[in-house]
Amino acid sequence: MESPSTKKSKIKTALKAVGIVLALLFADLLFFGFFSVLWVMRSFPYISVPEAISTLMSLSGTPASSIMPFIYSAVIPSVVVAVVIAITYLLLFLFKVKRRNLICILTFTLSGLVAAVPSLAAFWNYLDLTTYIKAMMTESSFVDEHYVDPASIELEAPEKPRNLIFLFLESMETTYADVENGGYFDYNYIPELTELAETYDDFSGNSSVLNGSHCLEYTSWTMAAMFAHTSGLPFKTILGQNNMDTQETFFPNVMALGDVLANDGYDQTFFCGSDATFGGRRLYLSEHGGFAFRDYVYYHGLPSSDPDRVNHDGWWGYEDFRLFDFLKETILEKQEAALAGNPFNITGLTVDTHFNTNVKDDDGHPCYLCDQQMVQEDRYGAVISCSSRQISQFVDWFYSSGEVNKEVSDNTTMVLVGDHVSMTPRWLIEADRDNFDRRTYYCFINSAVEVAPEKADLTREYCAFDTYPTTLAALGYSIPGDRLGLGTNLYSATPTLIEQFGVDTVNTEIQNRSDTLESLLEVDEFNMTYLARKGWLPTATPTIEVKESDIHAVLADIGKPVELREGFVGATVTISAIGGEEKTFDLQLLGDNWNYGADIPIAELPEAKAWGYKAEFHLLGENSGNAYSFDIVEFDLD
Repeated sequence: MESPSTKKSKIKTALKAVGIVLALLFADLLFFGFFSVLWVMRSFPYISVPEAISTLMSLSGTPASSIMPFIYSAVIPSVVVAVVIAITYLLLFLFKVKRRNLICILTFTLSGLVAAVPSLAAFWNYLDLTTYIKAMMTESSFVDEHYVDPASIELEAPEKPRNLIFLFLESMETTYADVENGGYFDYNYIPELTELAETYDDFSGNSSVLNGSHCLEYTSWTMAAMFAHTSGLPFKTILGQNNMDTQETFFPNVMALGDVLANDGYDQTFFCGSDATFGGRRLYLSEHGGFAFRDYVYYHGLPSSDPDRVNHDGWWGYEDFRLFDFLKETILEKQEAALAGNPFNITGLTVDTHFNTNVKDDDGHPCYLCDQQMVQEDRYGAVISCSSRQISQFVDWFYSSGEVNKEVSDNTTMVLVGDHVSMTPRWLIEADRDNFDRRTYYCFINSAVEVAPEKADLTREYCAFDTYPTTLAALGYSIPGDRLGLGTNLYSATPTLIEQFGVDTVNTEIQNRSDTLESLLEVDEFNMTYLARKGWLPTATPTIEVKESDIHAVLADIGKPVELREGFVGATVTISAIGGEEKTFDLQLLGDNWNYGADIPIAELPEAKAWGYKAEFHLLGENSGNAYSFDIVEFDLD
C-alpha cells in the first residue's frame, strides 16, 4: 500500500504535468491566433466589423472551398507548431536538459506572444474596433429624425399596375469598368452592363462615366443588402448578421417593398441558386410579400425525370445560366396573368461572381459560357465578364426577342443593382490601396417616370436605402415627400441623405444606437434554434433510479452558459408510458448544487400497456419561459 507521502508526490507530479501541458497549449493557442489573424487580413484586405462577423459566422452556409483555406492557413500550421513543441520537449527530456520545462514553456510562450500581440494590435486597427465599439455605445437621433415610416405614408398606386423584374447582382461593382467609363481597370470587364447603365438610368446626369451606389455599413453583405435595398434601412440585429433564419419573425414592424406590392396584388417569386433559407432570406421574403421560392432546394427537389431538376454545382447550388433559364420560363408562364391585370414581381439573385476566401485568387464560379482561356489567366475577371454578358442577354431577350408579349415587356420595369461591393481577397487590392471610390452597379430600365428636370443633368449621390422609394416611383407610384425609410426617390428633386450630409456622416450615424431601429427589430434572444446554433443551451445529466415503491428522478450536473443570461425557475419530468398515457411531475431543487429531483410513487405513474416508460426532463427558463429538454431516459419497473 502506498504511503501518504508517495501518494502526495504522485499527485504533485500529475498536477505539474497538467500545468506543463496547459502552458504549452496556451503557447500553441497564441500561434493559432497569429495564423488566424494573418488569414483574415490576407483573405479580407478591407473589411468592416459587421462584414467580418457576417462572413466568419456564416461559413456553415458557404461552399467547402471557402472553409478549407482557413484550415490550410491557420489550423494546419497550428498543428505543426504543436508537433514542433512536442518534439522539442521530447528531445529536451531525452537529453535530460536541466530546467527543460521552464525552457520549453518560456521559449514557445514568448515566441507566441511576439507573434500574436503585434498581429492582434494590427487586427484591432485593421477592423477599426475603437470606432466600432464607440458607435455601439453612442446613441444618435439621426435615424430617428430622418426615418419615414412607409406605413404612415399614403402611397398612391398607378391606375395600371406595372410588372417588376428586380435582379440583385452578386458583388457587381462599377469598379470593374475601365477608367474611361468610370471604373478602375484599363480593360472594361463589364462592357454590356456599362452600355445598359449609359442607355437607361443610373442617375449620372450629364456625366459620361458610370454612377453607382455607395456601400454603407450594415448593407455590405447579401442579406443586409437585400434588406437595405427593399426596406430603406440598415440591417442591424443583436443576433449576429446571418442568424435571422432562427427567428419566427423578421423585422415585423417594417413595411418593405414586398409588403407594398403584395397589398396591391402582385404575384411575387424569388429565385436564387443557393438555399433561400440562408441568412434569413426565406423568412424575410415570406413575411414581407408572401414570395414563392425557386431556389436550389426547390429545383433539386423536383423528380429526377424533370428537365429542370438540378444537382449541386459545388459552389452554392445552381449556376447563373440556369437562373436565367428559370427566370425566362417563369416570365413566359406569368405573362398571360399579367395581361389580365395581375402584375408580377420576379426577383432574382445571381451568385457566380461571389468571392472565395481562398487567397489563391480563384474567386468566382466559371461556367461553360465563360471565356475558357480568360478563366486560366484571370478567373474572377472571366466570371465577371460572363455575368455581364448573361445579364445583358437576358435584358435583350425580355425586351427585344419577341418571345415576351410586347404589351407585357412595355409594362415592365427592370431594376439591376449590385448587392454589395466584392469581398474578394486579392482581385481589388490595388483599387483599395489607391483609395478608389468603389460603388455597386445600379441601373433602372423602362421606368414609368423620368428624372425631375432639376436633377436631370446632375450626378446623384445615393446608397442602397434609396432603391426602395426609387423602385416604387419607377413602377408609377406617387410617394408624398418622395422619401421612405432612410431612402429618397432618385427620380425626384428631393436630396438624398448622402447629398444632404455626406457619405461619411451617414455611414457613421447608422452605426450609432438608434431607438427607432431597435423598436423596429423584434428578436427572440432565447429562441431554441438560435441558442442551439450558438451552443448556448444548458446541459444536464438526467437519471432514473427504480426503487421498491417509487422512482428517483434526478436532473444533475446542470451547466448554464454565461451567454444564456437567465436562471431557472424549476424543472419537470414527463413520464410517458410506452403505448399508453403520460404525466408530468415537478422536480424540487436539491440543496445548493442546482440539481433537481423528486421521488415519484410508482402508483402515480401512468399505466403502461407494454414495453416500459420514457422520461423526458425539462429545465424551465426564468426569463424566456423555455422548457429546455435533455436526453430521454428509458426504464421499466422490473
